[in-house]
Amino acid sequence: HSLDKNQRITVLLPPSSNFDNPYHFSSNLQDLGLFTAIFYSSEEIGNTTTSGELYNPYQLTAAHSNIKIGSILFVENPENGFGIYVRVNDRVTENGLKLSDTAFRILDLPNTSNPSVTIYTEY
Repeated sequence: HSLDKNQRITVLLPPSSNFDNPYHFSSNLQDLGLFTAIFYSSEEIGNTTTSGELYNPYQLTAAHSNIKIGSILFVENPENGFGIYVRVNDRVTENGLKLSDTAFRILDLPNTSNPSVTIYTEY
């Protein structure tokens, strides 16, 4: 196959820079310990959270009394090993971690007792 005289081609040159591998070999997560998991009631759907967002039960969000708003936490159910990442966008006055409906369901937490979750944050 030959090239036409007006045909344009692109030649890729070898990279001129080397970059460090952006992936970590470990998770760099710090265990903050066990916390009681609380869930939002259906009456709270659409209420304004501390961050100014409206509470959406389908998002992976959480509320805590003093963890910085905007923080990303890894939350694990110690009973079954299920874990997810949630974003803190609200405050609570009680002790524990208040999870969105979807986060609560993904972790397969019972809503009849006081389930515990382990919280991890990146350090």
